[in-house]
Amino acid sequence: MASHLTLCRRRFEQPLAWLLKWPNWLSLDAPLIALTWHSLIAGSLTPQGASVGGPPRGCGAAGAVLFLTVWLIYAGDRLLDVRRLDFAAEMAERHRFAGRWAAVLWPLWWTLLAVDVMVAIVGLEAAIWAPGAALFAAVVLYALVVHGPWRWRVPKELIVGTVFAVGTCLPVIVRPGAAPRLGTIVVLAGLFVLNCLCVAAAQQRADGRQQLPSAIRMFPGLIRWLYPAAIALAVSSLMLVVRMLVPAAVGISVAISACGLAVVGRGIVHAESDATRWRWSYWADPVLLSPLLVNAWMDG
Repeated sequence: MASHLTLCRRRFEQPLAWLLKWPNWLSLDAPLIALTWHSLIAGSLTPQGASVGGPPRGCGAAGAVLFLTVWLIYAGDRLLDVRRLDFAAEMAERHRFAGRWAAVLWPLWWTLLAVDVMVAIVGLEAAIWAPGAALFAAVVLYALVVHGPWRWRVPKELIVGTVFAVGTCLPVIVRPGAAPRLGTIVVLAGLFVLNCLCVAAAQQRADGRQQLPSAIRMFPGLIRWLYPAAIALAVSSLMLVVRMLVPAAVGISVAISACGLAVVGRGIVHAESDATRWRWSYWADPVLLSPLLVNAWMDG
């Protein structure tokens, strides 16, 4: 009986694992998350429910540019990472995939970069160009610091999470009348940083063998704070909703996702093997899709 249950569980887990892994390997998880949150924010921060350069709910040019830009950043980061990795040693599966298919991914990357630039030039309004250029400069600086010849040790998860939050909100917050803004960016940055830390905690040993920088490697004690930090973020986001510093839809979505990350973080911390940690880490991105539930609830 026990062996039958184990076999059934494996048959269920195998397709689910592939469903979770493939978006991550193809760098599609981050763009989908960005577009999901952008859609929620566009409907929450502006009376018209629209973002600069596109129609309501984050569609059109703004959504396309956001999706393509996030994909370019994440895919490019991995392709630059694999240039100096030892493929005979342990590494993250997404890095192994990027290294194996680099000859295909690099031409695709340059093609989509050209498409992204053309869509931005044709479809975005002038109001977004200056803040967009500043954010682009921050991304270039990050690339130079992490992938340049100096290879500085920086807590990259803090940088990535913050830039991701600002970029997701940018097409909306530059629109006149969009408010409140700062509280939304702060809770989103906290959520995305926590997501990055959970993934870094799961792959700490592999990153160590490959000499890849991460906040977890710099400050190993952060691992035991993943669960309490996630709970604190969930409570704080709801308190900011009560104080009317964050839109209700955003605060509730952050709280739901933070609770999901609390479960993921606890699973990673208490996992008895690296394989179990990896499996937990693949849930770190799906739990960020709470805006789909909140949007459906509010629209219904």
